[in-house]
Amino acid sequence: MKKTASWLMISSLVLGLSVAPGQRALASTPRIPKLPKLIVWIVIDQFRSDYLSRYSEQFGSGGFRKLMTQGAYFAQAQYDVLQAVTCVGHAVMATGASPARNGIPINRWYNRATQKREYCAEDERYEVVGVAPSEDKKKRDQGTSPKNLNATTITDEIKTAYPESRVVAFSQKDRGAILVAGHRADMAVWQDWDTGKWVSSNYYFKDKKLPQWLQSHNDGIGKTERKPEKWEPLPGGTGTYTPNTVFQKESFAGQKKGFPYEFKPGERAYALGPWNVKELFKVSRLALNEMKLGQNPKGVDVLAISVSTHDYVGHNFGPNSREVEEITRHEDLEISALLKEVDQKVGLKNTIVVLTADHGTPPNPDEVITHGSPAGKIPTDKWVEDAEKKLATKWGQTSQKSVHGHSGYIAFAEELNFFWNDAALSEKKISKSTADAALKALLLEKPEVADVITASEILERKLPLGLLGHQVQQSFIPTRSGDVIVNPKPNFMIGGDAVSHHTGYTYDRTVPIIFMGPSVKSGRYPGGDVMDIAPTLAFILGVIPPNSSEGRVLAEALTGRSGIN
Repeated sequence: MKKTASWLMISSLVLGLSVAPGQRALASTPRIPKLPKLIVWIVIDQFRSDYLSRYSEQFGSGGFRKLMTQGAYFAQAQYDVLQAVTCVGHAVMATGASPARNGIPINRWYNRATQKREYCAEDERYEVVGVAPSEDKKKRDQGTSPKNLNATTITDEIKTAYPESRVVAFSQKDRGAILVAGHRADMAVWQDWDTGKWVSSNYYFKDKKLPQWLQSHNDGIGKTERKPEKWEPLPGGTGTYTPNTVFQKESFAGQKKGFPYEFKPGERAYALGPWNVKELFKVSRLALNEMKLGQNPKGVDVLAISVSTHDYVGHNFGPNSREVEEITRHEDLEISALLKEVDQKVGLKNTIVVLTADHGTPPNPDEVITHGSPAGKIPTDKWVEDAEKKLATKWGQTSQKSVHGHSGYIAFAEELNFFWNDAALSEKKISKSTADAALKALLLEKPEVADVITASEILERKLPLGLLGHQVQQSFIPTRSGDVIVNPKPNFMIGGDAVSHHTGYTYDRTVPIIFMGPSVKSGRYPGGDVMDIAPTLAFILGVIPPNSSEGRVLAEALTGRSGIN
């Protein structure tokens, strides 16, 4: 028996040694898994990273809490940008690239070639599909597409690798859907502000017709008069909010200050309440079922949802309001319902869920002032008026018209970016560098201003020191960024709303990132940049990252065997 056993052991050893090296390597190579069937990508507009921790006790078990405990939770991820706004945030997360590389530095800029204002998702070659185009060009941007996005998105790369994958995106804002959907999406759908119906662009629907299931849903919105709605707080609450009756100067959509809010049918305020969060997730679940997303045998489907209602509420009240806490709790309920349905139809074991935000938001300056800290609003129109008077005194009056229709040296000013009227400078034979220096000096006199950066200085590599200089380098695009850009002091923001976000300060750039699903290692992690989302998804899916991607794979949040299961 001993001889037999010894002989078997020796035989096994010899046979093992005789296996070709390639075969031995194959035996030890990690198993490459099958692809997930579905990516569910949830973006919440103006969602500060601390909302998840501050309101955690108010969440149920199936929404935010599920993602936080079962997913890889980057609690304080950041944007590496000069100005954190909606277009910028969606472009960065989808492309994995900085604004300087993806083409989207701000929401709107001055097109020097056409001498008109240009919107990040604007494309005059197309028109809205789902409702009649508006005759009032100021009411909304008419034609839209991802034309201004100069880089591919992770969804584009998924479609390249797996052409039969289906990519659909929904948002209350067109830019929230279009920029994540990318150039090759099957559909990007957003909400018409006036009617509440879901619309798109003939960039996606060449025949100018919405799919029947979506048209039927719209018909229901149009035929059935929406009932009056009352927004009252949910039971419970943290009790840590600041009453808006103290700090909110203006009423909310014509309402009295404080809960309950009551809205009548047809009012635009329908977009501002929790029922619109419910409507967004309702139409997203409709797409999940009607298009059988996640049941595609030849690809990886993507369902992207960008929740703009949160931004509307945030602008009206600020991050310490009960209204923001309440809308967050409603989002939790809807995310829970969505994940439950995805689990039933596709299986969460077959689904990668991503949660993030396009930007954060500062505290309400009215509240900051009560604590003894400097804060306030920036009167951009007054700045332009003052500057025009002083420049006219310095250089003489100009007859050249600005984009606003009046004569002036400043053609356009928005989001702390100031664009020169090139015709006026040419008329007076004033160089750009001279003009830049003159306006910079005037703006630095303003008490709200911390820094002023000019295009002339940037092009000469004369950047501010530290983080600000890096943010400028990451965000500046000569053809789209302002000739003169203001960086305000902390807690100073553009006037109009209760709060407004337009900076690279921590309150504007810090957001959560959560991945949940197969190949993800649950835990709470430090660090993370929003541009890491796209390359991390690319690694999980085994596709090439977007063509201008600069982010890294968040390897620490992925399971073993080369980071995949």
